[in-house]
Amino acid sequence: MTAADMIFQRLLERIRHTKGTMTTTPAAEMIFQRLLEQIGAHRGRGLVFAAGGSADIILAKTIAAGLVGRGCLRVDLAQPLNCRKMSELGLLASAGEQHALEAEDGLEPESALRHHASVPASLHSSSTRGKGLSISSSIEWEHGNRYVCAAHGDGLSSLARRCEGDAPYYEFAIGVDGGGDVLTHGDDEFDRIVLAGFRSGWLPSRPLLLVSMGLGADGGSAPAEFDDVALLGWKPVASMEVDRAFADSLQMELERLSLWHHSPASWTSDDPEWSYGFKVGQIIAHAVRGECPFRVPGADADVVMFPRRGELKLMKQSLLREARIFRSDVSR
Repeated sequence: MTAADMIFQRLLERIRHTKGTMTTTPAAEMIFQRLLEQIGAHRGRGLVFAAGGSADIILAKTIAAGLVGRGCLRVDLAQPLNCRKMSELGLLASAGEQHALEAEDGLEPESALRHHASVPASLHSSSTRGKGLSISSSIEWEHGNRYVCAAHGDGLSSLARRCEGDAPYYEFAIGVDGGGDVLTHGDDEFDRIVLAGFRSGWLPSRPLLLVSMGLGADGGSAPAEFDDVALLGWKPVASMEVDRAFADSLQMELERLSLWHHSPASWTSDDPEWSYGFKVGQIIAHAVRGECPFRVPGADADVVMFPRRGELKLMKQSLLREARIFRSDVSR
């Protein structure tokens, strides 16, 4: 047995012995119901923001749409960018025009900008179409505004502490992480930086939630790392399976943005457009529907593989179907 084979076998053993630490509710217990229980009477204007880059904003939009459809009056979306100031990315100049960005009263332009229109996905190059900024600019959303903000500056805290007169601008906020790295990595992880930045400006009297879903789908965390997760300052409040309707919504949005791989079983790292792998939303959708084109011979049925980070990664189908909800807890 080669060294590579030994590593592979050890990974399989870790996956086989992975046991969840939270009790999941049935799929029929929709994620939206659990979120609304936590939001309570705070169903006026809310904000749903991507905790990370790339396609987290697609998950955020899908969650926001479900909340609007269930009685929330208005929900804004926000995509954090890997910068301290918007000008670092040229977003106060021509690059901002290309992504339909403009300043908004009450927000410092170097910290946050608003999309004033949706840019057709076809106008983005194949190399940039899957980036968070491009996706954010191409999303169609009629139930609130869409923002981008500087993750390493004051962008997130400025959105969190925003006021309208003497009242807070937002009644609730939800951060959305696809892949679960926010639960397993350190405080220097981009998703953790985003959460900390937003939380620093948020009044604890209002609901601040985190949804982490598709655990392991980003390819940066092994299945066993999701055992006994403890996120400092956040209290776990619910865990459930993502349902098929949510998965179908993800596919529709990814297809509209030209980010869905239509022949998953034919994936190869040699394909320049798909060399990195599938978007997290596509992996979640396949797992929810039991569509796993890459199986591990001789392994448990729960063990699957999907392309991420340029190679096929071992994942656990039950974790890919899972969503966990946390609530900011100032006592923790």
